[in-house]
Amino acid sequence: YVFNADGSFTNVQGADTWIENWQGDGSQHEVCGAAIAPHNGSNAATYTVDAAAGTVTIVGSGAYLGLAKVTNTAEDGAPVNDTTVYSYVLSADGTTVDFTIQGFNSGVATAEWIFKMTKNVAETPSLLEGSWSFSPEAGAMGVGGAPGDYSWWSNNAADVATRSCIFDDEYVFNADGSFTNVQGADTWLEGWQAGTPAEGCGAAIAPHDGSIAATYTVDATAGTVTIVGSGAYLGLPKVTNQGEDGVATADTKVYSYVISADGNTVDFTIQGFNSGVPTAEWIFKMTKNSATAGVKDFAAISVKMYPNPASDVLKFSSASTKVLDVVVYDILGKQVLRANAVQSELNISSLNPGMYFVNITQGSSTFTKKLLVK
Repeated sequence: YVFNADGSFTNVQGADTWIENWQGDGSQHEVCGAAIAPHNGSNAATYTVDAAAGTVTIVGSGAYLGLAKVTNTAEDGAPVNDTTVYSYVLSADGTTVDFTIQGFNSGVATAEWIFKMTKNVAETPSLLEGSWSFSPEAGAMGVGGAPGDYSWWSNNAADVATRSCIFDDEYVFNADGSFTNVQGADTWLEGWQAGTPAEGCGAAIAPHDGSIAATYTVDATAGTVTIVGSGAYLGLPKVTNQGEDGVATADTKVYSYVISADGNTVDFTIQGFNSGVPTAEWIFKMTKNSATAGVKDFAAISVKMYPNPASDVLKFSSASTKVLDVVVYDILGKQVLRANAVQSELNISSLNPGMYFVNITQGSSTFTKKLLVK
């Protein structure tokens, strides 16, 4: 039962799972067998957490925790609006959790199922797992004729603001091996894309808009990450291992990577796009966004910061009633604003236009979000 960093939820059942008579055509008996749709993890699902109430809500056809049949209204595997709400109690170390659910027995309102789970730690997560964005600096993206030589073109410091719509894009490596491009309201467009848009910020254009499922695999020995999926990419969508037209052979792109010792920054590079200069290379320098919010960090998911970009007032909303301590840093890491016990709004009229990092603490959870001030 996988809670991904991007808010998606996945049931991973492998070759078989537990089958009961209520499923399929009724001919099944209680036995291990291939998962039956829609309870087979094939449909997209999401989760949201109310840390104050201690509940997690899963939305998606066939998505479930514990047993597929148990919903908040019955034991037929058909929740109202494809939505199921579970209560949870997490251990202090975050390695075990009890999920409970009620409402399935109309005759006994207090009847409850419990599903006791342990966090899977058999595989060491990839250092790439989590959300990354371009480092807000000159040279965060560049291209040149050989590794280390990015003299053909690279962004300058002013581009951090003028191309802010790409500097706030997120490239998310999820725990379940899926990969997501998260571009928000806009990203950087170029004339090679469908509709030949003018170069500048605008709504992402399919298939490079994160709407199609994608996966990633890491070869730590070779120092490469392979992304498979129509339109999925790191850095710039046009750059593939064959050209600069956004069309990758077999929808597959292979990037080399070098990650810092602390795991907070990474350089992705890619070659093969220039047939005339085989050693030509693009580089995409990225910084890891706030720590991946998993089951142990539910509160971080529940805090929303808006609008973004903002000018005079920055607003916050949260499922928790706990106040926020907010610290704002500029792109050089200098603290420019601090406010404690923030309820819902922060006056940012004193900030100059540009990119900032907003460090938010709520209770025992601390996380960072990017902010563009206009």
